[in-house]
Amino acid sequence: MLAGSGLGLAFMLVLPAVLGAAEAGALIGSVLLNMAVFAAMLSYLSRAAAFLVLRRDYPRLPRPFASPLGRFGGWLTIAICAVTLLCQVQDPRFLQGSFWVVIWLVLAVAYYVGVARHRLILTPDEAAARKAAQLSADQVAP
Repeated sequence: MLAGSGLGLAFMLVLPAVLGAAEAGALIGSVLLNMAVFAAMLSYLSRAAAFLVLRRDYPRLPRPFASPLGRFGGWLTIAICAVTLLCQVQDPRFLQGSFWVVIWLVLAVAYYVGVARHRLILTPDEAAARKAAQLSADQVAP
């Protein structure tokens, strides 16, 4: 988030000097705004989908917060995101912003697959669960 925010801020500070205030303002107002909204909609869509999958696959899982709208809220979120994305497509500068968001996301996934997933640290709960599973597996093995 810091890298993406820093990059957006850098563009906002540099573009007026390069393009002029009027053209930079139009570009910032359309492309950067579309990038932010597009990324937010992808984030909301993925969270709503994960919510629905968890509700379907683990209905009795204890949760620290129960959504007051339940599954309906998940589907409503997906519908709102779809409408927002359909409205964004109407803007001719949408493709410029969304292209760079997709590039940024591909780079982030490549970094995770190549570097970050090998450096993950277990939470205390995960470490205890793995230790318990290992102990029970050791007791079963001859």
